[in-house]
Amino acid sequence: MTAFLTKEGPSLLIAVSGSLVFLTGLYHLLEIPRQQRHKRKWLRSHADAIRGHLIVQYCLNRWKEKRGFCNKCGSHRLELWDHCDNLLVLRCSNCRINYTLTAQSGPMIAQILQYMPSEYVLVSGLRENRFESLGRHLSRTCGPCSTFIENKLSES
Repeated sequence: MTAFLTKEGPSLLIAVSGSLVFLTGLYHLLEIPRQQRHKRKWLRSHADAIRGHLIVQYCLNRWKEKRGFCNKCGSHRLELWDHCDNLLVLRCSNCRINYTLTAQSGPMIAQILQYMPSEYVLVSGLRENRFESLGRHLSRTCGPCSTFIENKLSES
């Protein structure tokens, strides 16, 4: 057995590593461009949802700058936690207290509630393409909505 490995070992090593290099090259040549085309097509066809997501992020950041602090610990680290019909739940990441807001809580919250359906489109896109180029791109752009999106992904 030792003589076989000594004699044929280098040839086997070259054959195995050559196969791995070939398969990696094939993946990069075929699969990655397919994923990039799919990502561009999905982003073009869901441009309104992306726009709505950006509006939600902007309004959430603006609201947090003006009034977004926890009454219990004073932290400014409030994140979008949940959404149900016309209710928005923000949660302090320090002390874990929840704040339920409605459209009457202010114009920024009303605008966030108006564009919340776009977040569900992003959740759907992430759920279907989580480990592909599109999923990685969407998860990088989640921003302050990342906790909400992860909660919705874990529900399925």
